[in-house]
This record gives sequence, structure tokens and C-alpha cells, in this order.
Amino acid sequence: EEEEFDLESQIEMFRQQIEEEPDHCVHHYNLGEALAESGNSEEALAEYDLALELDADKEFSGIIHFA
Repeated sequence: EEEEFDLESQIEMFRQQIEEEPDHCVHHYNLGEALAESGNSEEALAEYDLALELDADKEFSGIIHFA
């Protein structure tokens, strides 16, 4: 039996990851994706912007840019 996907749990997990590693751009991107999926586009955009700011080496900017 498959477990039901729990978006709120995902959002909470990403927030916890950000608390542990606040400067890691991928955590902010992941939170942005989950927030967008939940319909919270304003907060999602803020997380995407922060992810781009934190991606100093532009390692992930191609992915984040299309979010």
C-alpha cells in the first residue's frame, strides 16, 4: 500500500533543512517548489530569489531560474 504524499510534511522537512544549513541554496529551492505546489506562490518566489542569491557559484542557477 502506497503512503499518501504529505506536502505539509515535506514543507516542514525543507524548513528544518534550512534551519540546519541556512546558506544551502538547494534547500531554499526545494522549499520554493513545495510552497508553489501548495499554492503559496508569494512565499515560493521569495525562496526562489533567496536560492539564486545563495548560489554564488551559479552551480544551480539554471535549474532555479526555470522554477
